[in-house]
Amino acid sequence: MTPPATSPSCRLLTVWFPDWAAECLAGNDPAIVFHRDRVIAATAPARAAGVVVGQRRRMATARCPSALTPSRDIDTEHRCFAAVIDALCDLVPGVDVIDAGHVVLDVKGPAQYFGGEARVITRLVEQVLPGVVPAGVSPPAVGVGTSLATSAVAALRSHRAGHPVVEPPGDTRWRDGVQLIELVATGDVDADTADVLSRVGVRALGDVSALGAAAMSDRFGHIGARLYRLSVGDDPRRPVIHVPADAPAVHRSFEPPLADTTPVIFAAREAVIDLLASPAMHGRICTGALIEFGTEHAESNRRGWFRNEGLTSTALVDRVRWQLDAWVRRPGAITAAITTVSVIITDTADDVGASQRLWGGRGTTDDAAQRAAARLGALVGPDRVTVPEWCGGRLTGQRFAWVPAAAAMHADPDLDRARVTPGGGLWPGAVVRPAPNSVPVHPVAVEVCGADGTPVIVGGRGDLNTTPATVRLAGSEHVVVWWAGPWPVTERWWEPRRRRLARLQVVFDDGTAHLLAVERRRWSIVGSYA
Repeated sequence: MTPPATSPSCRLLTVWFPDWAAECLAGNDPAIVFHRDRVIAATAPARAAGVVVGQRRRMATARCPSALTPSRDIDTEHRCFAAVIDALCDLVPGVDVIDAGHVVLDVKGPAQYFGGEARVITRLVEQVLPGVVPAGVSPPAVGVGTSLATSAVAALRSHRAGHPVVEPPGDTRWRDGVQLIELVATGDVDADTADVLSRVGVRALGDVSALGAAAMSDRFGHIGARLYRLSVGDDPRRPVIHVPADAPAVHRSFEPPLADTTPVIFAAREAVIDLLASPAMHGRICTGALIEFGTEHAESNRRGWFRNEGLTSTALVDRVRWQLDAWVRRPGAITAAITTVSVIITDTADDVGASQRLWGGRGTTDDAAQRAAARLGALVGPDRVTVPEWCGGRLTGQRFAWVPAAAAMHADPDLDRARVTPGGGLWPGAVVRPAPNSVPVHPVAVEVCGADGTPVIVGGRGDLNTTPATVRLAGSEHVVVWWAGPWPVTERWWEPRRRRLARLQVVFDDGTAHLLAVERRRWSIVGSYA
């Protein structure tokens, strides 16, 4: 299934709440939401204090020390955003949900009905949204363009300018002036590609079109070819209201009808897994989907979803859950049990894959783990299935945390991109790599002594009173044949109850290696190396 390219008459309107992740939780209170210790959203009071997206946690909290730092709650974000989507659907028949706080709709039809795009924007901003947007949420950025990419760029510029931005129809100069750094912010091109192009003087779509299709394709492969198509206004992605006749789809009917949503989600989960693995999807990934529910009283709920990077089975099923939960919670929206659920793939893209790293990448075992997590989530609940997340830290027990698989992605719960890879470089004060292979739940107490039996003590300047020679562990004594360190660290030194400790790497005479820590003159094993 290959959707046709965007027609010149296509007009898309993007509504974007940049700080929805923070504002839907805290409203008017100063609050900052972090991902990998970098700011991804902040409320207006926090931004007024100097907090910006991309800042490190330390700098952001220094700028606004009174700010709340709630954990991101994707379910709450979508639950709060459901009212906004319903209001937009009353105005426009086809709404494409990109994420919580971010939607795209086809504005061509409403513009003809209301008398122009300007009147649609005015009606949307002044009449529709004020009644459904929660208190404390900043006004949305609104942009209109001839494609998903230029519409997103217009919304980005609207956020910076403080007023709606519209790409003039047929104005190639506007499109040529779109900077690649703007496309990085909208997710239409990766930062590495934009950086390489900027080094050779290619900084805007106009520069890309001047290079030509052959040069872009030869040098950057499918990424370059797609970037060239965007530069000439040929975006193959369509609004979700366009459903091809040969669109892959699954339909499930329930007899008797189901009043509980859990079995509906479970049935949809199994159907989605089969759909994405079907021959119709061979060599392609799902980027757009239409999800529809029906009840005994002929009530229906239809909503489109889009994701440029692709919708995996986990991501697609979560959208089924979000949509069904929002529909059931809407007062008076549903008066009977559910009889049908349908999932239709409306947009696909070539599965070009990704280059694996030298030491491996995604494989069949990762796909199997994702399917297993999806099935377990349906049985025990999505929050009961957890995956490791890199959260950073100087100590071995702080670097990873277990988080629900449904929240294992920035802005999207895809298990195939779970954050198990360290990021942001080595923490100041952390032990040099490699990290220990195993970390005990509770530190194992030991005694570290010198050659004459004197206990080893780490001074205030990080110096040892004697050379480590033996380590006594569980009644046995091990000879130290090699050691490195110590690495002292003081945590939260500005507080009365600060924490001071030091780490030491040792190798025993039996060939085993361990990471030791001393705190209040008590030594313990906090990690072991294979």
